[in-house]
Amino acid sequence: MYTAQHTRGPREEELDATFRLLDNGGKGYLTPDDVRQLSQAAGVGPEISQTQAARMIAFCSCDGTRVDRQDFGRLLSPPSP
Repeated sequence: MYTAQHTRGPREEELDATFRLLDNGGKGYLTPDDVRQLSQAAGVGPEISQTQAARMIAFCSCDGTRVDRQDFGRLLSPPSP
């Protein structure tokens, strides 16, 4: 599970809370199944296939198989100048 070694601001707390909502089962990472369940629950567009969900995770993940809290933070943070 992600633990920060620096002072955390409101943005980090918000990202933590959002990540916990998306992390089905509290595993500490998001999987293709999490993406599919979220998509189905949100009712957005046609159903996402397992292959599509796996590609989404691979695109957003450092290890290509799952998105941990650090990956999630990098994905949702503005780029560095």
